[in-house]
Amino acid sequence: SPGTPLDSLEYVIEDADNIILMTVNPGYKGQPLVPQTLNKIYKLDELLKKMGIREKVSISVDGNVNPKTIPDMILKGADNLILGSSSLFDKRNSITKNFENIKKSIDSVIWNLIWVLIQALQSIDFDKPCTKWNEDNLSWLPGI
Repeated sequence: SPGTPLDSLEYVIEDADNIILMTVNPGYKGQPLVPQTLNKIYKLDELLKKMGIREKVSISVDGNVNPKTIPDMILKGADNLILGSSSLFDKRNSITKNFENIKKSIDSVIWNLIWVLIQALQSIDFDKPCTKWNEDNLSWLPGI
């Protein structure tokens, strides 16, 4: 549930390979996203990195996962998107059209990250010798 604190995972997190975060209160479909859950995704991502187990544990999100919310979910650290009635099975469109909309939403995140990377590369003076290179140089990139 959105109100369940991340510290409730304390005793099992090292044994997990996937953690599902609910982004709506469970019970019925069509609920709006609980906005605070986006920060919860980010905090879980950071916790897993700090523990050194991020590569082992994936983050899944469930609840109002749709083309409008998907980019923020991915940028905050979600690996898996559980699609339901607000996206893939949205009755306003065919499943094919819904899938296309979902794919466009995911692609927009990828293209935005590529654009940021291109902008960063254009600002680098490649003629200067590189004296220091580590992850700190990339800390401004989302997900690094």
